[in-house]
Amino acid sequence: MTRRTVLLEALASTPNDISRLIRPLEGAGWDWVADGDTPSPWHIIAHLITTEKIYQDHISRILERDISDSLPGFQANSSQESHIPIGQLGRDFQQARGQTLQTLQAIGPGDWQRAAHLEPHGRISLRFLMQRLVEHDIEQTGRLVEAIHFRHVVHNNSGFSQ
Repeated sequence: MTRRTVLLEALASTPNDISRLIRPLEGAGWDWVADGDTPSPWHIIAHLITTEKIYQDHISRILERDISDSLPGFQANSSQESHIPIGQLGRDFQQARGQTLQTLQAIGPGDWQRAAHLEPHGRISLRFLMQRLVEHDIEQTGRLVEAIHFRHVVHNNSGFSQ
């Protein structure tokens, strides 16, 4: 397998992992904030969607512009409305990632080497940008697991049932 293939497979697997993790949370207090350091599962999914849109913009800019162009840094504050059920957020993330994958699968191997300047990191190729997205997925999936685990511990210790 090429590194490109590995990146595409990793990117494609995240929405399924997220869906599997949040399925038991639907209708079960998904907006509950775990603690000061751990956002709620809902906020993590909303963050993933917002971040995906930023990456989609960066991919488009890299593919459409000269490599000397500069990409803006990441400001991934969620713009999702809090009344959206977590299951719908999961589906929204899956749809957004599907669009990203469709774009990436349609480009040639040479396009993966196209680059731009990313503030404040400097020159970055599309391949390395996608590696950063995979790393972000891993980080956020880990945060989601922690938030869900914390929620289970709190509910089990307080006598609440799910």
